[in-house]
Amino acid sequence: KEKIDTDNKVQDDAVAALTEKIDTENKARDDAVTALTEKFDENNQKQNDVLVEQTKTLFMLEEKLNRIEAMQGIMEKDDSYEYKYNCLFGNGYNVLVIGNSITTHPPKEYWWAERGMAASRDEKDYVHLVENKLLEQHERVNIKAVQFRSWEIQYIDRKDEYSLIDRYLNDKIDWIIVQLGENVTDLTTYESDYIELLLHLHETVPGAKMMTIGNFWKDETKDSIKKRVSEGLGIAYIDLGEIQDNPDYMAGLGTVVFSNDGKKHLIANEGVAAHPNDLAMEYIADKVMENIKQFEN
Repeated sequence: KEKIDTDNKVQDDAVAALTEKIDTENKARDDAVTALTEKFDENNQKQNDVLVEQTKTLFMLEEKLNRIEAMQGIMEKDDSYEYKYNCLFGNGYNVLVIGNSITTHPPKEYWWAERGMAASRDEKDYVHLVENKLLEQHERVNIKAVQFRSWEIQYIDRKDEYSLIDRYLNDKIDWIIVQLGENVTDLTTYESDYIELLLHLHETVPGAKMMTIGNFWKDETKDSIKKRVSEGLGIAYIDLGEIQDNPDYMAGLGTVVFSNDGKKHLIANEGVAAHPNDLAMEYIADKVMENIKQFEN
């Protein structure tokens, strides 16, 4: 019996030692797997960070390339390029509108005319509406809509984009209207950048009166910034709160619009569909005219 008990104890000790060894080996393997997984995750994160930076760089390069190509296209069409832009505003009532796609957008595969996006015809976007209303009061009106979306999406230094608008600035301008903000995603320096932009315009064209337009898509943070900055600088501010995020003022999918050649198209892109329809464009134009009349009276 004693021998059996001794043998059993020996076996139990051997099993315990073996179990402990197995547990130790399993823990070592688990630790190794954990360490490998952490290293793999770390490498993946680094690769993702690199990819994000590369994507941003490519995006910025693409934007710059598009601008270069656009400039080259203008120069090829008109040999008097310098004269054309230096003398863009001559005798008459001169208005410069700086904005994003709500102000003007070139033709794309999803959009078919160069005007405020989602307006059914040229004469229905707010820039053309303002022009026609001004022609009722002035014999000649020169109005220019400039696409400045690149300033909104610039995430390094927004002042780098000023060259795109500087060529339009001269002392013959009566009004500068700024409609920007909807495409801004990085708000880190947005307020200071907005102040710098408005001051740059005022200092370059000190004789021009200025107004800014609030966001069409509701964003209380961006709107409060634009309103605070505008009022602080003594610049008229148009609040679009009454029509923000209201489907009655959005174009919507399936809306009929006409290209410059008169062909009919149906809006099928959700981004385009979210833009102001003719009713909203008229609302914005009326608010612009209210401010112009207020300053002129």
